Amino acid sequence: MNRYPDPEARHLTATIKRLNQIPNQFDVLLGNGSDEIIQLLLMALPTSASVLAPDPGFVMYKQLSQCLGLNYHGIPLLADSFDLDLPAMLAAIEQHQPSVIFSGLPNNPTEICSVNLRFGK
Repeated sequence: MNRYPDPEARHLTATIKRLNQIPNQFDVLLGNGSDEIIQLLLMALPTSASVLAPDPGFVMYKQLSQCLGLNYHGIPLLADSFDLDLPAMLAAIEQHQPSVIFSGLPNNPTEICSVNLRFGK
C-alpha cells in the first residue's frame, strides 16, 4: 500500500492508450485539472512563442501566457453573437504564426463550439 498514486500513472496511461488505440510513438499527458495541463503546455514553449485564443475566453490562457512571458493574442468574438470570428482568427494565425491556439469546447464563458487545441511552429 502506498498513500500516493504512481506519479507517472503508468497503468492508467497504458489503459487509456489501449482503449483509444493510441500508437506507441504517442503519449498521454495527465494532470490535476485543466489549469495544470495548460501551464505544462505553455511552459514547453520558448518565450518568443505566440499563443492565440478567442476573447473573451478562459482566463487561464491569457494569465498563464503572460506570466510565462509569452506573446498572447486574444481575438475578439463577434460582438452581436459571441461566435468565433473566423476571418479574424485566420488572419491572426497567418500574422502571428502561434505555437498554440486555444479554443474552448464550449468556450468559457461564451459556450461557442470550435476546435480544442492546435500546435504550430
